[in-house]
Amino acid sequence: MSNDILLELYVFCEALIHGVALAVMYDVVRIFRRILKRNAVLVAIEDVIISLIATFVTFNMIYRENQGSLRAYIFTGMFMGIVVYHLSVSRFLVNITSKCLLILLQKIIKLFKISERKIISKVMINSEKEDCK
Repeated sequence: MSNDILLELYVFCEALIHGVALAVMYDVVRIFRRILKRNAVLVAIEDVIISLIATFVTFNMIYRENQGSLRAYIFTGMFMGIVVYHLSVSRFLVNITSKCLLILLQKIIKLFKISERKIISKVMINSEKEDCK
């Protein structure tokens, strides 16, 4: 194969990986949206920020790998990476990670509530002792 074809194949593979990375980035946001509920305005702002980041990262990858030359095989590779990731592991990872993080968060909150009660009860006991003196 010619060097040009090998370079295009390499850039295509980079685009596939880039597409998966973009989908993972959005899944991280989806996980946090499941854990921390937000109103529609914040979701819209998040989406704009994510889109800007994805655009910048994509432009950077195209510029770095292909001297900024836009080719259909790059966008096809990114699209294929996103679709394959989404259809294969995305839903599973988002569900499992969300559930695990929610359980962890609930345990941490419960631990702090127990600690808070102990601290408050000690403060109350100490203040009652001082009142008696």
